[in-house]
Amino acid sequence: MKKKLNDKGYSSEVVTQVLDEIIEKKYLREDYYAEARIKGFMHKGYSPTSIKLKLKEEFVDVDKVFIEKIFNEYETNPANQVKKLIEKKTRHAPEGSLVDFNFRKKLNETLGQKPFLVAVSGGPDSLALAALSNEYKKEKLSKVYFVL
Repeated sequence: MKKKLNDKGYSSEVVTQVLDEIIEKKYLREDYYAEARIKGFMHKGYSPTSIKLKLKEEFVDVDKVFIEKIFNEYETNPANQVKKLIEKKTRHAPEGSLVDFNFRKKLNETLGQKPFLVAVSGGPDSLALAALSNEYKKEKLSKVYFVL
């Protein structure tokens, strides 16, 4: 908010005064904003690391422990996010469509657009989907597979 007000041409003295008053009256709570943004990104399928980077772009300083706390509150992790996304994308798919090359290609493309998801084909009758994230790499776990 400070950056926006400065960009609009307000003096730093006025900006400081306004921000102090807003914070004093509890109109501006960065922690509530951060929590709401984390939940939104989490439901979109972003990993904790990706969320931290997105918030950093918005000049919101939040530590990874806080993000993981929210993930744990909602019993969410990257593997669950992949599973939910697969269920969502295959919910209305006709039976046997996973064998269809074009359907699998479209599903792979959709999953590949997510910040930490990679899709891999697992043979003609199945589709193995791998969830990759920085957390898995750090723990030397390379992939989590779901076979449909």
